[in-house]
Amino acid sequence: MFPYGGYAGKGLYVNLTRGTIESRALDKALIEDYLGGNGFGTRLLWDQVGPEVDPLGPENLLIFAHGPLCGTTMPTSSRMEVIAKSPLTGIYGDANAGGFFGPELKFAGWDLVVIRGQASQPVYLSISDDRAELRDAAGLWGLPTSQTEAAIRSELCDPQIKTATIGPAGENQVRFAGIQVTSQRSAARCGLGAVMGAKQLKAIAVRGHGPVRVADPARFIDVTARLHRRTRDNAIFPAVSAHGTPGIAALMDALGRFPTRNFQMGAFPEIARIDADALEGRAMVRHLACFGCTVACDKLHYLPDGPYAGTTLRSVEYETLSSLGSGVWNADLDSILAANRLCDELGMDTISAGRAISFAMELWDEEILNRDDTGGLALHWGDEEMTLQLLKMIAHREGFGDLLAEGVRRAAQVIGRGAE
Repeated sequence: MFPYGGYAGKGLYVNLTRGTIESRALDKALIEDYLGGNGFGTRLLWDQVGPEVDPLGPENLLIFAHGPLCGTTMPTSSRMEVIAKSPLTGIYGDANAGGFFGPELKFAGWDLVVIRGQASQPVYLSISDDRAELRDAAGLWGLPTSQTEAAIRSELCDPQIKTATIGPAGENQVRFAGIQVTSQRSAARCGLGAVMGAKQLKAIAVRGHGPVRVADPARFIDVTARLHRRTRDNAIFPAVSAHGTPGIAALMDALGRFPTRNFQMGAFPEIARIDADALEGRAMVRHLACFGCTVACDKLHYLPDGPYAGTTLRSVEYETLSSLGSGVWNADLDSILAANRLCDELGMDTISAGRAISFAMELWDEEILNRDDTGGLALHWGDEEMTLQLLKMIAHREGFGDLLAEGVRRAAQVIGRGAE
């Protein structure tokens, strides 16, 4: 048995160029110094990916790693890190997600998955306990994230499989493409979905049945039980549990810290139309939680009527209410939820996507951009239909969306004329 409690004791190393998969024992020094998660990822990236490496090239590493508490009864311990050199910033990239994928990877007996190289055609990585194989994903390429997960579960005849998938944004190497993990959680930041797309890796599917061993089970259960009680007794627990991160939208607005109109303002005059109370009154179905979490800040939302009727989604966040709401001067909550769901399906970070659009709207307002630049599009504040159209154009790198897919900094450099 591996001598450290909480660890499976091994990592999965995949070379997509060669089509090889290797199991390696976990370095005990790595555990002693870096514990897990982004500690593991940062060390490996530092050692193996130099400044000359193209983030979208085969030599970049894509690392999925979690810590020793993941998959246990410890509160809020379902988090998983994805690490790579970022195609958006050119430096260290770190995206974090909750949900169920991280614990399932631990149950399968793996502390980390390290992916190098580039497949010659689309593939996905299937992990079932200690068995791993690369499978053909040509039929999955182009699918949105939810359909990808459904297709993999059907192909492998197991509805309990957990996935990490990219959508069209990752396939088209949008520099802020994210990775969607079961269920509707987003490892969204830094463009790591674009790294996955460049490697022609459509998804990772994992199913595990093993235990997470701890050194002293009785003491561990006692400690985690006390921490669950302390969490629930905390003064801010009721608000955080009831509202999730949208609960701070009204607070940030009152403090003048709610990014509005591409950060030109810190308060949104129509905050009451998109804050947590509005969200719950309009679309709340029930509370949900990530694996083993007592907070249950996740929610199931549903739009029963209107132009976006039938839109169902989880994980509406404070940042999204700003980036796709106040940031583009949009007070239509239904369209914000529709845009959120669209980003999830396309596999794209709601924050960077919304900021790219609000940036373009400000440039239009300042007459730095015109129809010749945008391919005939008029980029007016508050145009919810235009926001949804641009999200699709960005993900598919169509027309003006191709420029915004490069991110705000690169787009500004190309546009010039004061855009910087």
